[in-house]
This record gives sequence, C-alpha cells and structure tokens, in this order.
Amino acid sequence: MRHGWEASGAVSGDGALARGREAAERLAWADAYTSLSLADQSSPLEAEDLELLATAAYLLGRMEDCLRALQRAQQLYAEGGDHRRHRRRDGRRLHGPQKKAEHHAEDDAAAWRGRRRDVVRHRSARGRRA
Repeated sequence: MRHGWEASGAVSGDGALARGREAAERLAWADAYTSLSLADQSSPLEAEDLELLATAAYLLGRMEDCLRALQRAQQLYAEGGDHRRHRRRDGRRLHGPQKKAEHHAEDDAAAWRGRRRDVVRHRSARGRRA
C-alpha cells in the first residue's frame, strides 16, 4: 500500500519536503522540523507529513506547532473519511482552551509518535521484502 505522499510525488521546488522526510527517517528532528516547515510554507502538507512535522515539533519542545500540525492532520483525515486516524479524545477538540490543550498535549503527541513508529516499521518491513 502506498502512502498519499508517495503516490502523489509532491515535493516542493527546492526539495524541502523530501529533505524533511529523509531527516525524519534518520531521526534528525531539528532538520525534519525545519525542512517540513519550509515545505508547508510552499504548499500545504498532506496529513502524513503533518504527523511528521508534529512529531518533530514535539521533540523540539514546540508544543503550539505540534498541536497545530496535529489539528490539521486530524482535519485532513476526517475530510478524507479516514476515521481510524481522525481521533478525538473523549469528544474534546484539541483546539479548546489553552489549559486543556496543554494538559492533553503530551498524551496526544505520544499517540502520534507511536503512529509514526508504526509507519517507519511498516516501510522498513516493506523495504526488506522488495
């Protein structure tokens, strides 16, 4: 199964998106954050790339950027009908009051990091089969 960004081949003119993905694969989160942020400014990122950006932001302590990326990813998943990925915590929206968002930010980011690990494992396993 190909991911949306693999199927579309969408990469910004200067290759920032490709660099961001590669940096995330290497777990070079500062480079991933910078490159994915640049790519997002050039053209809005797809949901899976927003997950990478959120993970990088979280690991760099940029909680507001993390939450914004998660919100956008959730919205894109919901719009695409992927209800397994579009998740809400007990019906509460991530963009509620700042105090509520801060309270749940670590749990939400941890869940998305777990999702990212699953994606990396899936890609690694697929690469070994090829």
